Amino acid sequence: MNTVLMPSDRKFGWTFAILFFLVGAFSHPWMMAVGAALAVITLTRAHWLAPFKGAWMKFGELLNRVVSPIVMGVIFFAVFTPVAIVMRLAGRDALARRYEPAVPSYWKRRDPPGPADDSFKNLF
Repeated sequence: MNTVLMPSDRKFGWTFAILFFLVGAFSHPWMMAVGAALAVITLTRAHWLAPFKGAWMKFGELLNRVVSPIVMGVIFFAVFTPVAIVMRLAGRDALARRYEPAVPSYWKRRDPPGPADDSFKNLF
């Protein structure tokens, strides 16, 4: 299983203190008080935030498991599927996968034949 490098308790505390303070400054003034309380806790007793940090990281992992497949599916079906349909309608076969029974081999000759055999020995 992948181990996630977690931020320090202080970084977590400052991040949320600033977030609550900014949200409070623009919409809900009571959140500024929450941000101030988080700042005081971060300065004095940052280790108190460890359980909240752990819960926040677990929530992030859950969101990753749900949102990533959805976003990838949307990208696939919104971008790649229409491109594939247009390419098929245009008769384009980018990978040359069309079956041709009269062809003796599907190997393609290169002209020029390619790099020399020893050209990949000392790459760096």
